[in-house]
Amino acid sequence: TKLSAGYSFGTLGCIVRKPPGSCYAVSAPHGLGQGGRTVYQPAKVKCDEIGSTDEVQECRQMDAAIASLDYYYDAGLAYIREIGAVAGTHDVGRDELPLPVAKRGASTGLTQGSVVAIHYSGLAANLERFQDMLLIDGTGDEFVDHGDSGSAIVHPAGEDHNLVVGLLWGKAPDVNRYGVATPIDRILEAFDVSVM
Repeated sequence: TKLSAGYSFGTLGCIVRKPPGSCYAVSAPHGLGQGGRTVYQPAKVKCDEIGSTDEVQECRQMDAAIASLDYYYDAGLAYIREIGAVAGTHDVGRDELPLPVAKRGASTGLTQGSVVAIHYSGLAANLERFQDMLLIDGTGDEFVDHGDSGSAIVHPAGEDHNLVVGLLWGKAPDVNRYGVATPIDRILEAFDVSVM
């Protein structure tokens, strides 16, 4: 689902809960903006206002932000359109590679690929350096494009048993086939949240 904060946009990755129970949206900072910024879904009009950016973590090892959800009422089911129910998270191990994954982005929609590296470092399309991230090799020529940032990277462990493994940070320079993601456990720890 597309999110915007001002003139930038990204994708809502997933819904998380912070003790004692408040709900937040997780996405990329360049989609949610800096702290206090009003967040809209999907466009910047008053009726689409859903909350405001609460916390931002931007460094070479993480690119994530959370936004409070003013109008979200916990229905008890986390669901990603075209992927299905989210059952939890998974920390990808080296012995599982290549691990099949999917994501649904605001720009490219549903795409599939595999996590092929878990401690990947390099230079992204925006020429920013990153380190210790997940590298995803997409099936086909287009796994990611601008506007997909913040998408949940999900491992389909079974029917309606999808596990979030990362949050899409960006793509490789000059090619849309390779995506780079922050491992989800790093994000959950930094914000003291859990995936719903």
